[in-house]
Amino acid sequence: PIYSSTKAAVHSFTIALRRQLRSSTVQIVELIPPVVVTDLHRTLDRVPPRAMELDAFVAAAMAGLDAGREEIVVGLAKTLQMFSR
Repeated sequence: PIYSSTKAAVHSFTIALRRQLRSSTVQIVELIPPVVVTDLHRTLDRVPPRAMELDAFVAAAMAGLDAGREEIVVGLAKTLQMFSR
């Protein structure tokens, strides 16, 4: 419960900060990643199921930044986000 509530708090804070700074030149971007395979996972016996490779994650994140999106949801996080709204 702590992990999920922390993510929800950061998301709400990001929305509030974006609204508060909308008339400034500061752009607030939220990046919502899935489980990404990192060196930490490589030391485990197995990679988490449906984990996204780091290169694919970075490419998707950069595409979102290049498109000017304020909220970038990558990989399986998109599906999970649909069910949470």
